[in-house]
Amino acid sequence: METILYQVHMIKQYECGILKLKKEIKVLKWHSSGIRNVQFSADGQMIVSASDDCTILQWDAKSGKMLKSFEGYRNIVMKAQFFHDGKFILSCSDDATIRIWDVESGKELKKLKGHSDAINDVKYFSDS
Repeated sequence: METILYQVHMIKQYECGILKLKKEIKVLKWHSSGIRNVQFSADGQMIVSASDDCTILQWDAKSGKMLKSFEGYRNIVMKAQFFHDGKFILSCSDDATIRIWDVESGKELKKLKGHSDAINDVKYFSDS
């Protein structure tokens, strides 16, 4: 079993046993500011992270290589998560928007506006 702990500027991936961390597997460093959220894709192959540096990063969970940077926010990205199929990322920000990103191209597909204040959390639920 693996788990992720995140600190300012870095993500640490650990092998876990029951009730304790066994060993550090890798440290993922790329963000230039604090990390707000980290999640695995449903298949466990990718990791997505949201940061105070206004970016979302996609990582290869096995190698720890940073694969893609999703940019366009001007404020802190509070949360990012993969859709169940791993093809899209859903995110929210201090700029009061929710955005949907295409994982393959890295492009923003949709920006949802309407809130008057920061959005701290967003969730995607699949019907399947």
